[in-house]
Amino acid sequence: MVIAGVILLASCFNCLNAQTYVGIKGGVNFSNLSNSKGDTRVSGQGGLFVHNVLNKRWCIQPELLYSAQGAKAVDENGVKNDLNLNYIQLPVMFQYNATKRFYLEAGPQAGYLVTAKREGPNEDKTSVRDNFKKFDFGVNGGVGVNATKNIGVFARYNLGLMDIVKNDDINRKNRNLAVGATIRF
Repeated sequence: MVIAGVILLASCFNCLNAQTYVGIKGGVNFSNLSNSKGDTRVSGQGGLFVHNVLNKRWCIQPELLYSAQGAKAVDENGVKNDLNLNYIQLPVMFQYNATKRFYLEAGPQAGYLVTAKREGPNEDKTSVRDNFKKFDFGVNGGVGVNATKNIGVFARYNLGLMDIVKNDDINRKNRNLAVGATIRF
């Protein structure tokens, strides 16, 4: 259903402008949670995008991503463990081409929590999905360089705006820096 929505969105934009590209992207995530005693979790992300050229300076790029986030957490007993939060995300990025190759981007992002697991020191994995809200919303800002017409690199920061934890007095929000590469077809 989500893929059908992305295809429909791409078709609508294709009617507006003949310069529409489909692509893939992937990279490394450096994530954490606000108000957390944990360290940064290093993981990854990947997915599809539809790049629509509106004019010489402006583009819009809806994306469908799988993103592994979370944190290296410390629980209430001082035990270190990994909090693995895996999302399907739908960012819509508005890109401004400052030069022929360099762009700035910003836009909203909705996310759906697929899995949430806590991995303890003995490598036992426990599902903690019921402790987290299913939906997340945030804003993104980033930069990118198109090395060629088809290959580029990017860096993007996601600032979560919603408390993602249920039944907790502490407000915890996703924080994620993604660095990666894109290929347009």
